[in-house]
Amino acid sequence: MDRALDLMPISSWRRLFCRLSLFSFLLCTLLPPLPTFAQSSVVIGELQWAGSEASTADEWIELWNLGSAPFSLNGFRLRGVGGGSDLTFSSQDSIPPRSAYLIANYPTSDSRTTLALQAQVVTTTLSLTNEKTTVELIDPQGTVLDRVQWDKAAPGGSSGTPRSSMVRTNSSQQ
Repeated sequence: MDRALDLMPISSWRRLFCRLSLFSFLLCTLLPPLPTFAQSSVVIGELQWAGSEASTADEWIELWNLGSAPFSLNGFRLRGVGGGSDLTFSSQDSIPPRSAYLIANYPTSDSRTTLALQAQVVTTTLSLTNEKTTVELIDPQGTVLDRVQWDKAAPGGSSGTPRSSMVRTNSSQQ
């Protein structure tokens, strides 16, 4: 017994679903993938890119260890922090669990800083631009673990009075 196949009209919701599915497929196929970073308990947590009332060069960076174990920075680098070269860490550089690691231009004893905490690394080569900036934390194998980037004005912090730093509000790596 042969039965004729009845063709039923596609309902409007099915048509919409098909169009959305096609659009989603094309969008996902044509757009470049979002960058993903290797999982690490250390992130770039805070940037003081605008200086302070004491000096426009009173800039600093905090790395945060969000993990429950100490984190060795031996061989890690920060790229994009000024001077045309990366800031490379040594075997003495480590961050205790759930702690911050401060890199600054001036020690707390210098009149050109408003920092109240002593930095673990003091270097006058630290320079963060107020406009287009990319700062990357790179492991010894060259893998980017974290990135802070902006193309025009910084998305956080202020060069007004009082000046304020840019703080990570989401510690997600992705």
